[in-house]
Amino acid sequence: MEIAPYPCNSSQVGALTILTSVLVHQLFQAQCTFKPPSMEKRDVGDIFLEKGFLDDYDFIVVGAGSAGSVVAGRLSENPQWKILLLEAGGDPPMESEIPGLAFGVLQDEYNWQYYAEKSDSVGLAYPKGIYWPRGKLLGGCSSINMMVYVRGNRHDYDEWEKMGNTGWKYKDVLRYFKRSQDNRHRDLFEMSGSDFHALGGPLKTETFYSASDTMRNVIMNGAQEIGYKKNEDINGADQMGWGATTGTIEKGQRCSTARAFLKPAENRTNLHVIRNAQVTKVLLSDQGEAEGVEFLYKNKTFQSKSSREIILSAGAVNTPQILMHSGIGPAKHLESLGIEVKKDLSVGLNLQDHIFVPYFLKFHTSERFDAAAAEREMADNIFLYFLHKIGPFSGIGLTDIMGFINTQNDTSSVPDVQILNIHFLRGLPIFEQFLKKYGFSQDIEKSLLNEYKTGDILIHGIVLMRQKVPGKIELRSKDPLEYPKITANYLEDQSEVETVIRAIRILQKMSQTASYRKHEAQEVKVKLPNCDILEKDSDAYWECYIRYMTTSTFHAVGTAKMGPDSDPQAVVDPELKVRGIKGLRVADASIMPIIPSGNTNAPTIMIGEKAADMIGSHWKKIDKEAKKKDEL
Repeated sequence: MEIAPYPCNSSQVGALTILTSVLVHQLFQAQCTFKPPSMEKRDVGDIFLEKGFLDDYDFIVVGAGSAGSVVAGRLSENPQWKILLLEAGGDPPMESEIPGLAFGVLQDEYNWQYYAEKSDSVGLAYPKGIYWPRGKLLGGCSSINMMVYVRGNRHDYDEWEKMGNTGWKYKDVLRYFKRSQDNRHRDLFEMSGSDFHALGGPLKTETFYSASDTMRNVIMNGAQEIGYKKNEDINGADQMGWGATTGTIEKGQRCSTARAFLKPAENRTNLHVIRNAQVTKVLLSDQGEAEGVEFLYKNKTFQSKSSREIILSAGAVNTPQILMHSGIGPAKHLESLGIEVKKDLSVGLNLQDHIFVPYFLKFHTSERFDAAAAEREMADNIFLYFLHKIGPFSGIGLTDIMGFINTQNDTSSVPDVQILNIHFLRGLPIFEQFLKKYGFSQDIEKSLLNEYKTGDILIHGIVLMRQKVPGKIELRSKDPLEYPKITANYLEDQSEVETVIRAIRILQKMSQTASYRKHEAQEVKVKLPNCDILEKDSDAYWECYIRYMTTSTFHAVGTAKMGPDSDPQAVVDPELKVRGIKGLRVADASIMPIIPSGNTNAPTIMIGEKAADMIGSHWKKIDKEAKKKDEL
């Protein structure tokens, strides 16, 4: 949308200018309330540069992301322990605080901007490859994601325990989900009480602002017309069905793990932080013990030592990268790059993600579009948010509405797909921004923008819950600054394609319901020459479409797999200790043996909580025993 120039040609006597100035001043002042979390008070980077060294720490936490912020914040609650938190990025930008601008921070300096390796069989719509944004700032992905709070299915965690991961069944991890939570959606307590939700934790969760009750009703009514139930709490007793989820927000503003867990620690003198410090490897003794880390800060290489433990929370891409540069990883791979092998482990394998296949619908094609009215409405919404943190910018549109369904068995309690929803009202610039962020080819972008001229666009995003053939993360060279190689292995199993086709057929059925027809729903034809030559609406056409349009939901997990001694692919044990390396743990999404059925941020925060509890309990016991010994 182009902003119109100043429209008035009439003369003024000054009073209107004063009123306008007051309004503009108020809006500028309101920006200050968006101030993102910062650890400037705790940052010791400049002190470190001046001294040339740092004192030893009890714990070093690598990565201030969704799990690392939790671990560092929780460990710092014990004033006897000294913690160093190293983060490769800096403070979040103001834009990250505004839910309605969430897409705006997906492709900038605040994330690593990775791309998966190009494939001849999937992601063909993206010339640069499938985009993999990962957070590079305080809060990590919790500072740039869509803030959706989804825990997954109870069977996911029960399956983790059946694989030999004692202490990780649903009943065990539920208390760590609840430990974080201050759920401001009070209605959930009336429905399910304290069995599934909690009050008083640092992580604020509440419902999003409802920007479009009309389209919400279209989706919910359409789903119910074809037999799906409404689910008031997808994080409760039953995940299946369609409904809205809560988000990690507080009064219309993002609540990242940096805000929830680090902000309360900004006055704790035992927590030190260095922002913009990229860890390149873990320092190991000859006996195979983790002694410290090496990191880059302001173009210089430094080291810091720990007396108790190092916790890697750098994420599913960066954690395996750091481990392998430390000599911990697949021996053949490391040897081929000239890296000395310290421990032969299956680091980087078991990579799993949720694919995202957009299915486009167009609505309200007969309605006359009023550009001036749309511009005025947008100005009103900006005003509402700046001054009161309410209105559409305090929410994420229809993205908080989702469906969890099983495309083969309506009675199953475990979904095989999740349906996300993204809605774009005609005439606003955000749809074009969305297409550019995902990296669609110019022809596809042009095709979709042309459709957008004549109607609102709704994307039903089909998210496949299980990846049957895992991918892998590998190093490209010995250079720790060179981005690793991401082999995603999407749709390597034909049954995955078949599941997505079944999901498309279900969405087609929804689009023909009375609820959808009332709003002139019609399927958008994306111009794909190689697919358009196939029989219209055939399974062959849709497979071609899926292989072109498949991209990532940005839920990478599994690359430092948790498992028992009997699992040859296990990198960490159920206490998250790296096998054969004393004093080193991993606490982030990379430890997940199987990807959860849903968005992965809440499970990653849970992992941070459980890790901090295990670490704290272990060292409190040791300290207590040492104190008794001294007293004797």
